[in-house]
Amino acid sequence: LATVDSVALVVDPYVSLRDQPGDTGITVAHARRGEIFVVQGKKILLSGKVSSIWVHLEKGWIPESAVRLYQNIEKASLAAKSLE
Repeated sequence: LATVDSVALVVDPYVSLRDQPGDTGITVAHARRGEIFVVQGKKILLSGKVSSIWVHLEKGWIPESAVRLYQNIEKASLAAKSLE
């Protein structure tokens, strides 16, 4: 999926980044609330009638529900301050 939102702000307290999108991926890194990453891409996974969106960051894949997406670093940094 193409995305205009090129920066991700982690909003979950602690989340695993995986080597591939989905729950079967192996944890390759971790991220904490307030960290900002550049978005590499997105992928929609379908499992029966349930779909989930995964976001590809520099260090791995993360569920979209764990991040908020922004157009640039400045906007993400400003939003990160409100998480403190």
